[in-house]
Formats: sequence, C-alpha cells, structure tokens
Amino acid sequence: MGTNYYLVNKKEYEDEKKFRKIIDDQIDKVEGDSNTLFDSIKDSILKVYGPITNELKKEKYDEVLEKFDQGLDEAVSKLVSDLRYDINYTFDVSERHSKHIGKSSIGWLFNFQYQDEWKSYNEFKTYITDKEKMKDQTIVDEYGEEITPEGLLNLIDAKQNDERNQKNPDNFTYNDNIDGYRFSKGDFS
Repeated sequence: MGTNYYLVNKKEYEDEKKFRKIIDDQIDKVEGDSNTLFDSIKDSILKVYGPITNELKKEKYDEVLEKFDQGLDEAVSKLVSDLRYDINYTFDVSERHSKHIGKSSIGWLFNFQYQDEWKSYNEFKTYITDKEKMKDQTIVDEYGEEITPEGLLNLIDAKQNDERNQKNPDNFTYNDNIDGYRFSKGDFS
C-alpha cells in the first residue's frame, strides 16, 4: 500500500474542490433530512401500532423501539456512506486527465512513472519547479489532497535518504535504477 501522486489541471482541481464542497454540504443536509424523515415515519408507525404496543410489556415495547431506531440509524449511515463513496468514485483523481508522477510506499524508495516530460529525477525536479510549466498544473495525491512541488520533493528526498528504504533488496527488482531512483514503465498504482 502507498500513496500515488498526480499532476492535474489546476483550474479543474479548484472547480472540483468547490463542487465537492457543495456536494458534501448537500449530503450533510440529506443526512439531517433523513433523520427528520425517519422520525416522521417512526411517529406514523407508532400512531398506527400504538394500540397494539399497549398490549406488549413495557420491556418488549422498548426492545422493539430500540431495534427500529437502530435499523433507521443503520439505513441513514449506509445511505450517507454510499453517497460519499459514489461522489469520490466519480471524481477519482487517477481517472481524470492527469499524469501519474509516482508512488510513495513504506519501506521503499519513491517509485516514479516515466513520462515524456521526465526520464530521471533531475528532469522531474526541473519540471515541477519550473513556474511556467506548472502555472496551469498542481500536484495532488490519490485522495485529492494538494501538495506543493517543494513538499513532494521533500518527501522524495526523505524516502531516498532513509536507510531502511535504501536497504530494501527489491527496490530495483522490477524497476529501472536511474541514478539511484526507481522508475517504472507502464501504468501502476
């Protein structure tokens, strides 16, 4: 497991952040409205079945009511969870027009994906620190969190200088060794 990093269009990313905020606010509202709706349903059911519940012992009545409340809470939680998942899946950063930079995994050196713009760490570093080339782009991780070029370079350097990562015997088993940096061909994540 690890974290993938991507170059994405800055305007699209900012628009998506605004849209996600709107959607999150709407989901929060749905969650609140659902609770209100379920409270109404519960009240209606109690009105219809109230006379029957008088026949039940108090502890049985409380048990039935508790199970009903639990079922409604689970239904709301599942609805909200499914909505959030669907929204995140729709906006999966790896699916949009992006360039996969590479992946950071515990115990490994950073693994770069070859791109036309870079075939070595120095070319990558030059590319992402060039303000003109980066003016319309930003770097995000697979969770949609933005990271600065300097932040990513610091992360890569820390991984590169970590003795445990350096001693991993499999660093270059399936990857090219380009001046001590891992590079991969093809798509990976």
